[in-house]
Amino acid sequence: MRSPSPVGTKTDAIELVQTSLEAVNLDLAGSEAKSPLQELLDLCGQPSAPDFSAFLSTHVFGLAEQHALGHHFEEGQSERDVTTGSNGFRKVGEASYSEVYALIDSPTRETGLVVKVIPLIEQAKPASSDGGNDEDEADEEVACSLVADVKREIEITRLMSGMAEGFVRCHGAYVVRGSYPEVLLDAWDEFEDQRGSDSVRPGDLPEIQLYALIVLENAGVDLESFEFDKTTGWKQAWGAVMQVVKTLAEGEVKARFEHRDLHEGQVLLRPVETSAHDDPADAAHPAFIGYKATMVDFGLSRVDHPVMGDQDPYFTPIPEDVFSGVGDQWDVYRAIRDLVDDESDGDWAGHLPRTNLMWLRHLARVLLHSTRSLKRPRAKPAVKGTTRKPVAAAVSVKPPENVIYYEKLVDFERTLAEVLEGPTTRPRTRQKRTAKGVATGGTKMTTMVEFAELMRTKEWI
Repeated sequence: MRSPSPVGTKTDAIELVQTSLEAVNLDLAGSEAKSPLQELLDLCGQPSAPDFSAFLSTHVFGLAEQHALGHHFEEGQSERDVTTGSNGFRKVGEASYSEVYALIDSPTRETGLVVKVIPLIEQAKPASSDGGNDEDEADEEVACSLVADVKREIEITRLMSGMAEGFVRCHGAYVVRGSYPEVLLDAWDEFEDQRGSDSVRPGDLPEIQLYALIVLENAGVDLESFEFDKTTGWKQAWGAVMQVVKTLAEGEVKARFEHRDLHEGQVLLRPVETSAHDDPADAAHPAFIGYKATMVDFGLSRVDHPVMGDQDPYFTPIPEDVFSGVGDQWDVYRAIRDLVDDESDGDWAGHLPRTNLMWLRHLARVLLHSTRSLKRPRAKPAVKGTTRKPVAAAVSVKPPENVIYYEKLVDFERTLAEVLEGPTTRPRTRQKRTAKGVATGGTKMTTMVEFAELMRTKEWI
């Protein structure tokens, strides 16, 4: 699934972009208020926006981070050889408003970093009054993001980076301008040939186009594309969800964090090495499944961390056109909108952690019902024996591991439905009970902390 696109497209925006470029080199010392573009440049530590292609061919991406990632330089290979864009890119993902490229230093080896490329626009496209078919036009255009929205995304990404193991690490952010580089278009074409693409090829963007580049750790493959193992797939799915639960709970406690867009494309899995000190029984630890689950893309997130002082919370409202989408993912956006209206008087700055529970349930439903590499396991008899043997001679057999974790995930989704929707209509004598005999009570829950307590009673964590 693809994330909703922030407001704004290329059409009718070239003049706005030109105005932005003229503002880049203006002396703003005497200005009382800075433009959104200048604020973004300040955030990135830049006086102006360099040429896109020249930047890729000369800039050293995350040199210090490469050492932290443990990159070993080969004989005769310099640090710059490993970390500059001149060595190549491979497209690894896309969203409605961005393309993601892995930085590579050889055809088969990546550096551990990706670059998220976001076309920018300073102001929203005005509503059409000529009766044209805006929807058809938008389908043929590269979507652009508002500068102010991307600034908030960078701020949130930096803030959450390193706050918990499951938040993606940010290694830098930059603003550039110019034609879309050929090295990236070649990578885009290769991706489209091999896997197909729902994006519009960015080669037609104007020569004056502005972009934001966000450099992140390469966190692996998203849940939507991940190939779950045939024999341990449900354990992998369960472990991934438990890691997400832990990360959301930590983010909620430390920064009143809400992702607000946590569909299956926003959780990435990558293999990790385990050590003898890891607890293989802890389902929320990467060692449990040998994969680390990482949350990405905070373009619609909400955060309010103590280090922000008196600043208002960082947030971006879900774009209005998203609410007309069809499918389970868009049902969640509408449910979040209704929650904001009902409990925050329509104020998207409000802290509504139930949104995290909504997305957790969505992830569970996708894994249970819409993931091609996860097949519902066939339960085997719990008793081994034949009708010729007396019942007393029957031997108890533990269900296969895949069955155990499939049933856990079913119970997880069912429990989330109850805590989100409140008391059930069932008679009290038939109250839903967990596998451990603990009743959920059909009680509505508001926070991840409350839900985590329930999970402990069920011995999930």
